[in-house]
Formats: sequence, structure tokens, C-alpha cells
Amino acid sequence: MIPIGRIYFLLPVFRIIYRIIFAISNLFKTILDIADERKLISRLAAVISPNNVVIQGRFAGQKYFNTGSVGSSFLPKILGTYEIELEPAWKLIEDFDFDVVIDIGCAEGFYACGLANMFPKADVYAYDTDEMARRYCEANAKHNSFYNLKIKSLCTPTALSELCVGKCSFILCDIEGAEKHLFAEVEKTSLANTCILVECHDGVDRTISSFFKTEFEATHNSKSFFSTDDIHRPRIWSSFNILKLSDQDLYLSMKENRGHIMEWILLTPK
Repeated sequence: MIPIGRIYFLLPVFRIIYRIIFAISNLFKTILDIADERKLISRLAAVISPNNVVIQGRFAGQKYFNTGSVGSSFLPKILGTYEIELEPAWKLIEDFDFDVVIDIGCAEGFYACGLANMFPKADVYAYDTDEMARRYCEANAKHNSFYNLKIKSLCTPTALSELCVGKCSFILCDIEGAEKHLFAEVEKTSLANTCILVECHDGVDRTISSFFKTEFEATHNSKSFFSTDDIHRPRIWSSFNILKLSDQDLYLSMKENRGHIMEWILLTPK
């Protein structure tokens, strides 16, 4: 029989062993999940668009150099349904003659390349602090022959003000909850002629959406757009199933994996 004192002495050791086993188990699960996700993307991408070209929607014809997507889902992008809720916002600004277009949080360049195509006369700046995102964005820009696109790392309030002041400009912002901090420090007079479309991460800070509505109330009109949950996307956007995918494959191809309903706010100068 093991003495009680020795058992108590071994408890910390057992806890450490348990935590190590638990961590290794989680690591293997993550590796297997990533492998399964890559297989799924490979299978469905081959059906949707073997050449990784967006097949419909606002950015139809845009090309990906591979199936890589940084921080968001790849399949909805080539299917043409990614953030389709923003189509009314694009319609509201498509006739603007922007001098400067800025994509903050550009990831692999889906929007940076799309905006470079929408506004070919504009100087387009794509910002992302993630090095892989910048590499992918550069590769996708070259793949699409967009040479009016400049890729940079951190977008500071000063840089944003200097790019926009005295110019007709457009800012697209998706920076995972840091948007309030960035715009709180920007000189507001420099944004007098600027349209802003910002994804509000209220899950990080519940005051973000209200901040943008009140901060720009005197100078800009605001309009909100809301995301659709993944379960309902195939039904609401069924007209995009031009490939006649099965219900399950359509769901998987449209899925954007959002933790909650997102709000985008479009601010246009009064």
C-alpha cells in the first residue's frame, strides 16, 4: 500500500503529465482539423473554379495565385458570395472618382485587388501587419496585373491623414477590433472627402459601432449592413448556386465561420 504522504507528493507530477498529454492531444487535433480543411478546400475549389478565378459577383474574373486565404474563408471568395451583404455598399460608391483607395487589414488581397480593378485611376494602398498576408497580397496583385497597388505594413493615424487630406478617398477597414483606436487618433478634417467602410468588431469592444456613428455624425452620413449567419446563407443567396452544388457542399462553400453577426458601417461625406 502506497503511503498517503507519497501520493500527495506525486499529485503535482500527475497534474503536469496530464497537462502535457492534454496539450499534445489538442495539438494533434488541430493538425488533423487543418488537414481536413485543406482537403475540403481542395475538393470544392476544383469543382467551383479549378483555376482559382472568382466565378460571379462584384469581383468576378479576379484570380488567386493559389488557394491561400489569410484570416477568412477561401471558398466563398471564388464562389462570389463572400460578404455579399456589402453589394449595396459597393453600388453606392462605384461611381465615385477616388484619387486614393486604402485597404487596412488587406489579408491576401481579395479586396485590395478588387478595388484596384474597380478604381483603376486611383492609387491603391494595402496595409497588413501580417507578413504572410503581405506576401500573398503581392502575389495576387501580380497574378492579376494590378500595378496601381502599394503594399505596406502598419497603417498609422498620421499616414492615414496624410494619404486622405485634400483628396477624394475611400477607406476599407477590417482590423479585428483595432479600428476604434486607429480612427480615434486620425485628424478628422483630413477625412472630409473620404468614404469609409468599416467592419465593426463589437465582439472585441461593444462600443465600436456606436463610436463610428457618433464620431462622424457631423460630417458623414452612415448606413449599416449586417452579415448573414452561415446556416441561412445557402437559402438567402440560393441564386448564386449556378453550379448546382448539393445542399451540403453549398453550405460548406458559402460558410464564412463568423462568431456572431457582424455590422459594417458605410460613412459617406455629407
